[in-house]
Amino acid sequence: MMSPLSKAHRSKPGMTERFELFCLHKELCNAYTELNIPTVQRERFSEQAKDKAAGDDEAQMTDEGFCTALEYALPPTGGWGIGVDRLTMFLSDRNNIKEVLLFPAMRPDETDEKTMAVYTAAKQLAASARAEERKAHGGAGSIAAGAPVAAVAALPAPLRALDAKLALTGTHFVAGTRPGKEDGEAFKEVAAAVAAGTSLAVAPSLRRWYELVSLFTPEVRATWGH
Repeated sequence: MMSPLSKAHRSKPGMTERFELFCLHKELCNAYTELNIPTVQRERFSEQAKDKAAGDDEAQMTDEGFCTALEYALPPTGGWGIGVDRLTMFLSDRNNIKEVLLFPAMRPDETDEKTMAVYTAAKQLAASARAEERKAHGGAGSIAAGAPVAAVAALPAPLRALDAKLALTGTHFVAGTRPGKEDGEAFKEVAAAVAAGTSLAVAPSLRRWYELVSLFTPEVRATWGH
């Protein structure tokens, strides 16, 4: 029985009153007439239990509580389940449902656990760096007090601006307490400057941010803002 909760078709023996809507090989809707006869529903569940015992992973177990509720009566009812997220994917031509979810999944997974481990390490790094910044802060952004003028001038203007922004906001990342697209884009520019020989020693806030973002793998950084 593929539709154990559906009512038997009123004019086609062996069929149930159920339909599914597909568009371009994508299921958008599942609808059926609710079975509201407790004795028949209990028989359906018994058949499902036998199938499950025989190895059918999709078969359901007997839900005696549901059958008892039906004995108190259920009016004629139609069930209609439509995947709004899938419909949005179809209308917006998206291939990944995560791109259209209004609220992200809240259940933690392995990736989240690894990310939280990085955040824990980041907090420790930020705490020690903040103590250093309080000692080195010279009033203009977070450029270290007493830094050689030539060294400060050698720092590219975009990096000086980013350092000043990080110092003024007092957050771990460019856009706040969590990484975003701006961090990923800025990191590429700063990493290129560091690879070219630019020293971040005169900019504690920028150095702290750079060391923090470096803790994340390129694959993780590529997901920021998406």
